[in-house]
Amino acid sequence: GSGIQFFIEGNFRYHNNNNWYVHTFQQGAQMMQQRNVANTINCYIVDDPAGACGYSMYNLGIALKKSCNGPNHHTWAHEIGHYLSLPHTFSGWEGSSHDYSQPAPNFINGNPVERVNGQNCHNAGDGFCDTPADYLNYRWGCNGQGLSNVNQVDPTGEIFKSEAKFFMSYALDACTSEFSDEQI
Repeated sequence: GSGIQFFIEGNFRYHNNNNWYVHTFQQGAQMMQQRNVANTINCYIVDDPAGACGYSMYNLGIALKKSCNGPNHHTWAHEIGHYLSLPHTFSGWEGSSHDYSQPAPNFINGNPVERVNGQNCHNAGDGFCDTPADYLNYRWGCNGQGLSNVNQVDPTGEIFKSEAKFFMSYALDACTSEFSDEQI
């Protein structure tokens, strides 16, 4: 939908370096700074990218865990989204702890919390109005309706479940399938 096309530039390049195959964020940045090919989105497939399934370092590249890639995995789509500037659908909630059965605060980590009614969708959460409120900052499964199993409560007391279909959420791969129109 965005008109973006991806292709492989040249041949795959293999780098024999144990410090990069299992690495920290600092080692990953070093790998990318030393091995990147100019004018490309450099993707490194390794065994352990800083303990995650993948991460994106804006303007440097993407590191992907080998076991988190394949036909039914969406880590690459999620990380490409970050590389091209998309935030998480739960933007602002990263690294926070919250009892989701309680109303969310008006601000989390200095960011306005998105309300279910969408009244502040342009300046809260991920800033997109076609991705509803989502506060779940951990990997989560979905129910048969494509929603989180966890109820959340927005600052006004409205109870909701997160939509699972968006690649930029932390829903499990089996639940995700798309970028929203505004994300595109």
